[in-house]
Amino acid sequence: MKKLYLCLLAIFCSQVVDADLNEDDKAFYAISSLRYHLNCLIKNERAEKPSNDIDFRDSDISALWRKASHGPHSDQIKTIQALYSKAIRPNKSINLDTLSQASDALEALWREINSAFRENNIASAGFNTSDYSRFFLPAEHRLRKALDGIFTHAYPTKNTSSLTSAGFKIICQRASTMVVASHKELNRYLIKAYMDDERKNATRSHQWLIKRCLGAENIRNLIRTKKIKHFTVPDKWIYILPGYDQFNDGNNALLVVSRVSVVSDDESAKAWKTLITKSHLRELFYILSHGFSSTYIHGNIPYTQQGNFSCLDTEYPERLLPMHRVSSYLNDKMKIYWEHLVRTGGE
Repeated sequence: MKKLYLCLLAIFCSQVVDADLNEDDKAFYAISSLRYHLNCLIKNERAEKPSNDIDFRDSDISALWRKASHGPHSDQIKTIQALYSKAIRPNKSINLDTLSQASDALEALWREINSAFRENNIASAGFNTSDYSRFFLPAEHRLRKALDGIFTHAYPTKNTSSLTSAGFKIICQRASTMVVASHKELNRYLIKAYMDDERKNATRSHQWLIKRCLGAENIRNLIRTKKIKHFTVPDKWIYILPGYDQFNDGNNALLVVSRVSVVSDDESAKAWKTLITKSHLRELFYILSHGFSSTYIHGNIPYTQQGNFSCLDTEYPERLLPMHRVSSYLNDKMKIYWEHLVRTGGE
């Protein structure tokens, strides 16, 4: 039965045309899959019971190391692979300390070669607001007049009551206390803001705004460079409230995002079960392998009325995503292919 399964899997996956990836790309995605695998090994070794991770065969792991070593960082990969081999020995228990060293080294390399991290230094002591001025809502943007009109003579972000008094309709309030709201003057756009009366927001920094804009920019750049067709990301800007000359913390600004026409949760769940193709999953693999978006599929990558999927969650542009969680949203056929992608580095 197992041989039949593997034979069918090989036939099924061979029908997919290789993406236009160069050797550096292939090495990066192999490193991303190894990064996920090593993290799962460490997590399971520390846990009382194993989790439902994707099962890598020895042949998968060997092939990933080979592909990873074909890139420009072959010497580093060989060093990391030697640590891995030392930690994972046949018929012996895993050496967790050595495996952690391998994982840390692989993580550092992934960050080094992942374009998402070339600018993601917003928490550093040398942070300069001007470095991110491209995220500020342009003065000539058509929303500028409407926003200035709403905020110049009022204080809508004092609390939720003042927000609704200023004409906003609260769509939801997240567990983090972030409020998402619409306004009749802001057609096709939403605001995301923290109310000043929430004690935990008193010292909120600029990072929550910049990270979301940077995350959206990262996905947008990847969509362009990889010619991704099935996924989109909303536009996001920082709007500095009237009366403030500088953007120096998270309390004098809010986020403006383009509104996405998403379908209901049930319709989105059905779309992920019935409309997903191999092409969709290849694109999703690229996005998640860079640490972008989310594996909470229904809530953060919903189906839209335009017939594509939108990456709404851009808050964390630097995280290791639990790739196995995607499987639960797919039908059986696409689940097999998704797990093949993760095990082979996107082949």
